[in-house]
Amino acid sequence: MEVVGVSFTSSVLNQAFIDENELPYPVWSDGKRELGLHYGAADFVSDFLAKRVTVVLDAAGNWVLTYTASGDLSVHPSVVLADCAKLF
Repeated sequence: MEVVGVSFTSSVLNQAFIDENELPYPVWSDGKRELGLHYGAADFVSDFLAKRVTVVLDAAGNWVLTYTASGDLSVHPSVVLADCAKLF
C-alpha cells in the first residue's frame, strides 16, 4: 500500500507541512486542480481549498473507494485501513 497526500499549495509549503507534522508519506502539489477535479476534491479550478477526500485505488490504478472526511478526523484513517484490509 502506498499513501500520497495531495494539496493545492506549492511544493515548498507541502514540504514544510510534511516536516512540521512528521508525515511518513509525500504530499504532491496539485496547483492546477487536475487531481482535485478528477477525484472530487474540487468542483471548480477556482476553488481555493480542496475538500478532504480519500480515494483508494487498486494496484492497477482503478478507482475503488471514495471517502469524504468529516467529523472526527482521528477515526478516518482506521476506517479506511479496515476497509482496505477487507478488500485487498
